[in-house]
Amino acid sequence: MKAQNITPMLEMAKDQMEAKDYFGALASHKRAMQIDSSDLEILYRYAQNLSAVNNHSGASRYYYKAYLMGAANKYPLLTYHLAESYRSSGEYRKARRYYGRALQAYRKQRDGYWYQRINQSKASAKWADRNNQKAIGTENLGTNINGSSAEYAGQLVDGMLYYSALIADSVKENSQIEDRDYMSKIYFYDQAKEDEAKLLMLDEQSEKMLKGQHLANPFIFKETLFFSACDTNLNCVILKGQITDKEISNIHKLNKNINYPGSNNTQAALAEIEGVTHLFFSSNRSGGLGGMDIWVAKEASFGFDEALNLGPVINSADDEITPYFSETSQRLYFSSNWHTGFGGFDVFESQLSSHAYEKPTNMGYGINTPSDDYYFSLSEGLAFLTSNRKKDNVEKGSNCCNDIFTLPFEEIVLKDSLLGEEKEVNVVVLNKYLPLQLYFHNDEPNPNSRDSLTKVNYRKLADSYVSRESEYIEQYRNLFIPKKQSLAVEELNTFFEENVREGLSELDEFTPLLLKELEKGSNIEIAVKGFASALSASDYNLTLTKRRIKSIENYFSEVLEGAFQPYLGDNAANGGALSIKAVPYGDLAVQEAIDESNKVAAIYSPSAARQRRIELIAVTNSYESSQINLEKLGQVSFARTVYEIGEITQGELIERFFELSNTGEGALTIYNISSNCDCAAMEYETNIGAGQKQKLWTTIETQSLNGPQSIRFTVVTDSQKNLHELEVRFNVIETQE
Repeated sequence: MKAQNITPMLEMAKDQMEAKDYFGALASHKRAMQIDSSDLEILYRYAQNLSAVNNHSGASRYYYKAYLMGAANKYPLLTYHLAESYRSSGEYRKARRYYGRALQAYRKQRDGYWYQRINQSKASAKWADRNNQKAIGTENLGTNINGSSAEYAGQLVDGMLYYSALIADSVKENSQIEDRDYMSKIYFYDQAKEDEAKLLMLDEQSEKMLKGQHLANPFIFKETLFFSACDTNLNCVILKGQITDKEISNIHKLNKNINYPGSNNTQAALAEIEGVTHLFFSSNRSGGLGGMDIWVAKEASFGFDEALNLGPVINSADDEITPYFSETSQRLYFSSNWHTGFGGFDVFESQLSSHAYEKPTNMGYGINTPSDDYYFSLSEGLAFLTSNRKKDNVEKGSNCCNDIFTLPFEEIVLKDSLLGEEKEVNVVVLNKYLPLQLYFHNDEPNPNSRDSLTKVNYRKLADSYVSRESEYIEQYRNLFIPKKQSLAVEELNTFFEENVREGLSELDEFTPLLLKELEKGSNIEIAVKGFASALSASDYNLTLTKRRIKSIENYFSEVLEGAFQPYLGDNAANGGALSIKAVPYGDLAVQEAIDESNKVAAIYSPSAARQRRIELIAVTNSYESSQINLEKLGQVSFARTVYEIGEITQGELIERFFELSNTGEGALTIYNISSNCDCAAMEYETNIGAGQKQKLWTTIETQSLNGPQSIRFTVVTDSQKNLHELEVRFNVIETQE
C-alpha cells in the first residue's frame, strides 16, 4: 500500500527535479517522507533535493541516516555525497572522515576520476579546516537588487550595475514555482538614483530571435555588451550587441572559434593584453581537461581567432568557470570546484607573468565560504561576487539562491596582507589540528615492561611502525582465502595511509605552530588520551598507555633541536610553558568483534591496530597564570553525562543526546569532541551563547561491536574546566546466523 501511494509522488518529484523546480520537488519528497521515512530511495533522493537548494546541513542528516541504514550498497556515491554535504556545511572534520571512507571503493583505480576527485576534496577539507579563521567582510547589495530569487554575474560600469536574475512571475509561499517557462534576464541598476533595478529590454528582432532562452552573464567591454543565451538545458552560446537607451540591439552570435558546435560556451570576459583584445570564457568543448574549462581567444579581423585552453595550471578534471582578467594587475580571477578550497566553487587568482599563469591562489575566507562563490569582478575600488552563502536580513531563505555581494578591494593590498604564507597562531588555531591520532605497533614502546616511563621518542616508534607495513600485509592477508586477499591488502594500505602516515603528517604541521605560540610567552597544556587493544589486562594497559603518552612528551623534548626543552622545563626566559596532561585512559578500549583467539588477527588486523593509539585532544591556556577574567567565561553544565542502555542486538543503531547548558556569563566555544571509537559520532554547534542550551546528538554504529561497551566522548571547551566526559554503556549481543 505504501509503495502505491509513494510511487506517484516520486515520479512527480523526479519530473520537478529534471525541470529544476527544486522547491516543488521538495514538497513532493516531503509528502513521501511522511508516508515512509525509512525508505532508502526516499531518504537518498530527499537528501539530493536538499543539496540542490543549498540546504547542505539538512542534506547531511538524511544522507547520514541513509548511510547508517546501508544505502551505500545501493548508491555507491552516497558516502561521497555525505562528505560533500558536510564540507558545504563547513563541518570539515566530518567531511574528512567520510571522504576517507568514500575513497576505499576507488583505491584500485588511483588514476581514475573518482579517486582523484574524492582525494582532492579530502585534501581541501583538511586545508579549509586550518584556514577558515580569518574572514574578509562582504556586504549584500540589498533588496533593490537581491530579491527572493537568484541574482548573479554583477559588473559595475560607470555607476551602472549590470547583472542577471532568474525571477518567476508566480511563486507559492513555500518557494514552489508556478511558472513553467520562466527565464533568466539581464537587469541594470543605477547607483546614483538608488531606485529599483530595471529590465534591459530587447529590440523587436532580438526578442523573436532569443525567445524561450535564458539571457545571462552580461559583460560590457568598450560599449559592447557580451552575454550568454542558453536553452532550457543550460547549453549556451555567446553573443554580442549594442546598448542604446537601455535596450539591446544589433545582436549576433560570435563565430565558431568561440561557439564551438555541440558544446556549452558561456561567461565571456574581455580584456586588453599588450594592446590586443582577449576573450576569456568557459566551455566544455573537446580538447579540455574535464568539465568546464577556461579558454582564451584573441580578437581578429574576422571576429576571434582559435580559442586556446589555459592548461593544467588553471584547468582541472572538474569545472573552472566565470573568468575575469584585471588589466591593472595582469591577474586572472576565476572560480573552481577542484582547486583547494572551502567547498563548492571558490574564487582563485593567478598572476600572468612572462606569458604564463602562476599556480592559482585561493582568495581567502570571506570572499570564499563553504557555499558557491563565483563571478568575481572589479570596478572603482570595489570587488563584486555572486554567492549562495547564508544571508542575514534579506527576504530569501537562509541559503536558497544566489545573491550579489561587494567589498572594498585593492589588489596589491589584498595580495600582500591576506594571501601571504604567514599563519596566525593562537589556541583556537591549534585546536583545529585536534584531535590528532598517533598509532603504535603492538605492545610498543618497551614490550613486556611494567614501567610507566620510557625514553623512546614517538617519532622513532612511528618511523619503525611505517617500515613494518609489508609485514602487516603479509601476516594479515594469509588469514584469508585467495580471492579475498586483495581486499585485506587494501584495508591495511588504507590504515597506514589514512591513519598512520596522515597522523605523522599532521604532527609535523602542528609542531612548529605550537612552538610559535610558546614563543609568545603562552602557558600551554596539551591533553592526551591513551588507548590500548583488548589483548592485555587493564592494569597492564594502564602502564602501556602511560608509556605511549610519555613517548610524545619525549618527542617534543627532542624535536627541532630541543627548541621545546625550556618550555617543558618551565624555565623559558619569556615565561612560556608546555605541559602534557594525561586524561582518563587505560581500559577504555572498545570491545570490537576481534577474534582474540587468533593472535595474528589480534595484532595485525586494522580493527586491532586502530585501538593502539594516543590522541592529542586539546590545547588550552593555563588560566591560573593568565589575566583572563574567569567570571566572563562560558561554563558547562550537562543535564546528564551517562546513559545505561542495557542489551542491544549487534547492528542496532543507537541514537541519544546530551543537553549542554552554558551557565556562564560569556559565550562558550566547543573546540572539538573526540570519542574512543570510530563507530561513534556526535553532532554539535561550535558556539553557544551565555544562558543558551544545545543538544549534542550522538549516533553509534554497532555492527563491529561485541560484548560490554563503554563509548566515551571527551568534550573540549574554552571554559576554565575544559574537558568534560560523557559515556554511553551497553552490551552488544551477537546476531545468530
